[in-house]
Amino acid sequence: APLRGAECRGFGGGMSLVEEIEAALKAKAEALVIKSPQILSELLDPAFVYVSAGGSRSDKQGYIDRVCKAAGWRFGRQVVENLQIKDFGTFAVATMTLHDRFLHSSGAVDRTYLSLCVFRKEGGRWLWAAGYGLWAQSRRRSTQTTGMRLDGP
Repeated sequence: APLRGAECRGFGGGMSLVEEIEAALKAKAEALVIKSPQILSELLDPAFVYVSAGGSRSDKQGYIDRVCKAAGWRFGRQVVENLQIKDFGTFAVATMTLHDRFLHSSGAVDRTYLSLCVFRKEGGRWLWAAGYGLWAQSRRRSTQTTGMRLDGP
């Protein structure tokens, strides 16, 4: 069931860290799909910063404007895989693979990203404080440009 309203303001209630971060990510994905500035605003830290796969940097309001108010395209879905979470006490770092579908009047586009999200604990809930997305195919870079392979032996 969708997480909306009061459910987005606090997860807690005996949930594990993994369950709390999963709930925050689910609420974020649903807010993206329904283009809800209000829900996203509740989920994002006031000092939020995001760097997109294309290299653009957004603060909280800029991110909300970009994903909720931009005309012409919208999120159709966001699926999280390979979620790994590291607890640092007052903050947590989550790494994951995101499978996004973007919808436009000309059709749908699917993209896969490697993502890093930082969550900050405040008042019994986790706020999304920072994020970075990287096109999944970008991680296989040539040894000619980096001097080393980033995709293993």
